[in-house]
Amino acid sequence: MLHEYFTGKPYYKITVQDADGTELRTVTVNGDDTHDKLVTALDGTAVGDGYRLVVEAQEPSRVRVWQNSERSGTLSSTPQTLVVRDGRFEV
Repeated sequence: MLHEYFTGKPYYKITVQDADGTELRTVTVNGDDTHDKLVTALDGTAVGDGYRLVVEAQEPSRVRVWQNSERSGTLSSTPQTLVVRDGRFEV
C-alpha cells in the first residue's frame, strides 16, 4: 500500500537489535515505497531470544498488531519495541 501524502518522506522505520541492543539492520520506508523494500532489507536476518524489533510509524494507528493469529489492536503513538521470546515477537 502506498501513502503518497508521504512521498519522499519516511513513513515507517524498522530496526532489528540483538539481545545487547546493538542495531543489526535499520530500514526506513517512505510513503511512496512498497513494503518490498523492508522484505529485501531484512531477508536473511537471523533473530533469536532477546532480539528486538523496534517499530516507528508516522501513522501508528494504521499498524495492526496481532496476537495468537487474532488482531489485538494497533501500535501506540509511541515507538514500540517487540522482543523475541520462544520464537515469537512480544510487545
